[in-house]
Amino acid sequence: MNNIKVKEENPENSGTSRKRKHEPQTPREETKMKLDEQYEKWIKTKLRFVEKNKGDLPALHFAARVSDVDVCRRLVQQGANVNEKCGVLGAIPLHYAALNQAHGEGIINFLVGKGCDIDTADAHHDKAINYATQAGNYKSATRLYIHSKIPYSREATINSWLHFCIKQNLLQFAKKVYNDFKSEDILWKYPYNRFCILETACKVGDLEMCKWLLEEVEIDVNQFEENDWKDKVLEQVARNRKNEASKILGYLFSRLDAAKFVHEKDGDLINEVNEDGATILHLAAKFGDVKTCQWLIDLGQDLYATNKQTFANFLHDAAQNRWFGHSIIQIFGHNLRGYVNAIDENVYTPLHYALFNEIEHQNVAETLLELGADLSVKRKGNNFLHFCIVMGKIELAKFVHAKDKNLIKEKGEGGKTTLHIAADNFDEEICAWLVKEEGADPQEITVGGKSVLESTSSKDAKKFLQSLITTNN
Repeated sequence: MNNIKVKEENPENSGTSRKRKHEPQTPREETKMKLDEQYEKWIKTKLRFVEKNKGDLPALHFAARVSDVDVCRRLVQQGANVNEKCGVLGAIPLHYAALNQAHGEGIINFLVGKGCDIDTADAHHDKAINYATQAGNYKSATRLYIHSKIPYSREATINSWLHFCIKQNLLQFAKKVYNDFKSEDILWKYPYNRFCILETACKVGDLEMCKWLLEEVEIDVNQFEENDWKDKVLEQVARNRKNEASKILGYLFSRLDAAKFVHEKDGDLINEVNEDGATILHLAAKFGDVKTCQWLIDLGQDLYATNKQTFANFLHDAAQNRWFGHSIIQIFGHNLRGYVNAIDENVYTPLHYALFNEIEHQNVAETLLELGADLSVKRKGNNFLHFCIVMGKIELAKFVHAKDKNLIKEKGEGGKTTLHIAADNFDEEICAWLVKEEGADPQEITVGGKSVLESTSSKDAKKFLQSLITTNN
């Protein structure tokens, strides 16, 4: 066996040798060591800033909001929990990173890589992506959207991101996505993508979103392959969540050329009804304007048609039109005097629907009254004054009372007096008006042979009416 000679180290040189292992051997190593030292000083300075200014927030939450990925990484190395919820709000660090305009993307990538749950919602049910969109942080929102698809093995396509922006009614975000990728074929990978996007905008977007899609994105409806695309678009407009149905409907008719939109491809469509029994003229009365209604009538729509499911007529729908109901009834109502007191499946006349609306819709009610709407009509025992009182609409109640001062004397549901009905549906302003201005007596006998004060089911009403009696005495 060969003997391996081991060179003995001089004890005097051993310390020097160990020391040299930690000293830079080359200019490059010396530069790196200086940079490392500067980096540590820089990190410590930022950590001190975080600690000094974080207030009640956990350090990682605050750093995710105002600092960068290096500081967040160091905090995680020191034990910070990437899924910790803070305070009453219950937000995690990812929510705060979504607000970081300068370094949000990098911090989001880091936190998600460390196991941060991208689907965590705060106490208000908002996820991190909601924070980013509300703050207008486009880059962070895009990054969060991409990460949101990974756990479900879904592809975060450009088209799906655009669809998300439209679904959230994020017009500025949608414009950015479109402008960034409009020259690429991937944006419209499938022919039906354009239709799905327009359909979504009609349901959850506003008029500006729809105008942008048709005027700037230039979605061409003639490319839609589905035969029933018009029905589907109209159905989504009718369900619009932004209360802009009539604006969108009117715009679609004018923009797409009404004849082309409803009639050109399928002449019989003009006479079809939707799943709720409404004709397209009923939809136009409810959501459109005079011009749209007239155009449909000229094409052959029946002004006198009744919805066979709900028994509603043209006036029922027009009375619900928030923007153009008054003008529609003024123009077409004189031909429908015989329908003005007809009831639908809910036992509502057109006047009931007019009074459902806010104070500015008294002009619709006024027009219906001029056509012969009957204030003596009762629904479940209640006259129109009682109807307004049950809804808690004092201005409408006063409007109806001014039209017929005998209504206040009539008994309503179950034989209750008007004040009894008001007390059971307690509204302090209405009860005060009836007692102080119209002479209603809390001690008057109502159904069951007892006074209103004794009979009302509302404790608040009892207390208030008693105070009125005490004051009057």
